[in-house]
Amino acid sequence: RELVADAETRNEILPNLPDAHPVWDHAANAIANVCVSLILMVSIERIVLGGGVMQREVLLPKIRRRTKELLNGYLGEEMDRIVMGDEDG
Repeated sequence: RELVADAETRNEILPNLPDAHPVWDHAANAIANVCVSLILMVSIERIVLGGGVMQREVLLPKIRRRTKELLNGYLGEEMDRIVMGDEDG
C-alpha cells in the first residue's frame, strides 16, 4: 500500500513543480544516460521520447543538452537529429 500511496503522491506533486525545480535536471540526466547507452551500444538512428513526463516542455532540451555533454562531441551535430520528442515525429 505504501508504494501505491507514493505513486499517488508523485502524480499529485510532479505536475505542480516549477520548470526550475532540480527534479527535472535529475530526470533529464537519467533519460540522457539511457539515450547515450542506446546510441553507443546499438548505433541507433533515432530515439523518440514520449509519455506523460515528456509533456514537460523544459525536459527535452535538458535531455538533448545532457546527452550531448555525455557524448562529449562523439557524434558532433548529428546528435541533434537522434534524440527527438514524439512531436518531432
